[in-house]
Amino acid sequence: MPTRLIDVGHDTSDVSRLVLSSNIGNSEQIKYAALSYCWGGEKDAESQFKTEKVSLEHRFVGLPSELMTPTTKDAILLARAIGLRYLWIDALCIVQDDEDDWLHESSQMDLVYRHAFVTFCSLNSDSCHESFLNRAPAVRVPFQSTIRKATKGSYLIGLRSRTGVYMNRGDYDWDLALSKWNKRCWTFQEKEMSTPDGLKEMKLPVAGLN
Repeated sequence: MPTRLIDVGHDTSDVSRLVLSSNIGNSEQIKYAALSYCWGGEKDAESQFKTEKVSLEHRFVGLPSELMTPTTKDAILLARAIGLRYLWIDALCIVQDDEDDWLHESSQMDLVYRHAFVTFCSLNSDSCHESFLNRAPAVRVPFQSTIRKATKGSYLIGLRSRTGVYMNRGDYDWDLALSKWNKRCWTFQEKEMSTPDGLKEMKLPVAGLN
């Protein structure tokens, strides 16, 4: 078990907070999710909602939602939606300005991801300040055939990077191929450390998570 986890509670009426895994009864049986995501650039990393020495005790009391980045909010929402009470996010579960704590916890990363029940991978966001649940909508363009009047409908058009031709790919394959997440060293090892059963595509209706 990781040293610290986030107790997300059961619904939005519960206040999320840090907990010590050693204080959770039957911790060997606890299922938790781990988050793999990109912090973003230097400015995004600096403004990331995280745990530091001065805020550690406050994090055990509660995690203020108004301070959370969109990625943190989404991960908590998703954990609740699939019925998991505990979540691991590096920025919050590791004391970022404590060198000893960081060295100890980072050395356990393989265990954190290997023993996670599921790993959430934020493929379509490049920063902790971007939501991975509230995706930018595609533009719907009406179509009416000038040859056959009965033929009509609409196209959905979305922006994609010009990085080659991708045919017959699903949403997951597109996100993976074009994401910065798939090109970062940290996230690469997090992907490799996660078990095949723990790292999987989860197709959940976003509307049902609100």
